[in-house]
Amino acid sequence: MKIFADEQQQNQLYQIRADRIIDFSAQYNITASGGAPVGAVKRRGMRSLWKATYEPMVLVQ
Repeated sequence: MKIFADEQQQNQLYQIRADRIIDFSAQYNITASGGAPVGAVKRRGMRSLWKATYEPMVLVQ
């Protein structure tokens, strides 16, 4: 998934990628447009398909 700063999608800010395709505890890595890592979030197992909970894994300032 790509996050853009404008509606015309000219200026990409971030990209979010899962470390696995099908997994209920996948980790989602967030990188800046230049490729520098920003952080990650991980889903807490299979508690509920309708009510997901995510934990921040890494925060880079």
